Amino acid sequence: MFHEFANGSFDFDISKLGSVGKFGPVKNWYKPGETFETKFGRLGSTLEECRAETVACYLGLFPQVLSIWGINRTAAEQHSYMLWLEYAIEGLEGLIQYTPETDSWGEAHDQGRFAMLRVMIESGVASVKSLTGADGKPDLLVSLDRKRIPTDGKKAMGEFLLGLNFYRSTGDVEGAKIFYDSYTSLKQPGNEEHIKWHKIVVERKKPRPL
Repeated sequence: MFHEFANGSFDFDISKLGSVGKFGPVKNWYKPGETFETKFGRLGSTLEECRAETVACYLGLFPQVLSIWGINRTAAEQHSYMLWLEYAIEGLEGLIQYTPETDSWGEAHDQGRFAMLRVMIESGVASVKSLTGADGKPDLLVSLDRKRIPTDGKKAMGEFLLGLNFYRSTGDVEGAKIFYDSYTSLKQPGNEEHIKWHKIVVERKKPRPL
């Protein structure tokens, strides 16, 4: 994280600020007294939830990381696939926490997982198909192209994680909101299909078990 202190000094070399991929040059940083919590507020909660789970999703593609938990190379691909599938399903199910009237989310982690699902879809790894369920009612089917997870999926998730880290590190709240809304706001142009998914998820909501 980039900080400027009250005495005018910085914890980074301001003369050597470069550009971070498609996110552009570093133009913002935390001013004296500012913290991530005070700058980002409620947005910061879902960004951090999303960042944490994106890290798990991304690092889960590295066998050397999985080996720390005793997962050998033979089982690594299956483990990564199941992890990505779990996040994709939870991203879709999390739409139950979305409120169309206010374009807002009730749970920070559900918003984050939907963003991750969007990354998977945009990379060509995941797809969501509307169909008629066994009960005759509208339903949704999530599918993953597991062969593209370690290639297109890995690249896209890494780029998404870079964006989350970039806006967090520079304290750029406005940029972070625009970036995050592009994945989680169902009111954005072209997201009409996601509104339909939301309706189906709500209609298929199951009561909590006692």
